[in-house]
Amino acid sequence: MCCGLLMPDHRLVLGFLDYSSETALFVYLLSLALRRRCCGLTGLLAYVTVSVGVGVLRLFAVAHYGALSQQYALCYWLTDFPLVFAVFLLIASFFRRACAGRVEAWRHVRLMLTLIPPLTGAVSYIAILRLRHSFFPYFVIEFQQDLYFACLVLVTMLYLMLLKFDPADEQLGLLVCGLGVMFAGFAASYALVIATRWAPLAGVLSGYIPQVSDMGMVSIWLYAAARVPKTVPAKEAQKAPKDFPAGALARI
Repeated sequence: MCCGLLMPDHRLVLGFLDYSSETALFVYLLSLALRRRCCGLTGLLAYVTVSVGVGVLRLFAVAHYGALSQQYALCYWLTDFPLVFAVFLLIASFFRRACAGRVEAWRHVRLMLTLIPPLTGAVSYIAILRLRHSFFPYFVIEFQQDLYFACLVLVTMLYLMLLKFDPADEQLGLLVCGLGVMFAGFAASYALVIATRWAPLAGVLSGYIPQVSDMGMVSIWLYAAARVPKTVPAKEAQKAPKDFPAGALARI
């Protein structure tokens, strides 16, 4: 999610690698779309397009103003706003795909997804009022962080839903696991900083963890899009032979 471009020094190299991997995924998904082979991956393509576009804006801000400038910091947090909404909508599209053919389940899931952004915004606003911070930029930062953690919970719920419904959709399972890797890195870096009370070493590690987890997510997504079909054949989904080889037992 282009998070690595926030760091100045040599960690920018890892950030550029992260951005390059997302660009490669974008090019591949776009080629699938142009060949009309992007079935089930439209939401993923939309999210990656937003992420790559955000990366372009941040690269421009770094080159023009510098990585330590106030302008770049403002650009980073403002562009993170559409990015968190994009990942939320991506999760919603995964829920819709998981609930295919289950009208009642999708009705409840859709209501839950509709309520999450306004409820998260209300919680973030109350937190800003209690801390007596100004609305901008603190509300933007607080809302983004709260929505990220809400998305982490949603990904866990989505994974459990896949286990319950057991759809013959291995590609969706990998896509959800990729999101889990990315959110795990985000949660781990944030928890590390809070637990160590902003210790210098924790600050350094928190600059690496999200970038590495993001590249892991992109790698899983690229493999799922390139090598795993949307649905597995019915025979493989059943995972049971149709005829038991009784003749073989007769020879034992």
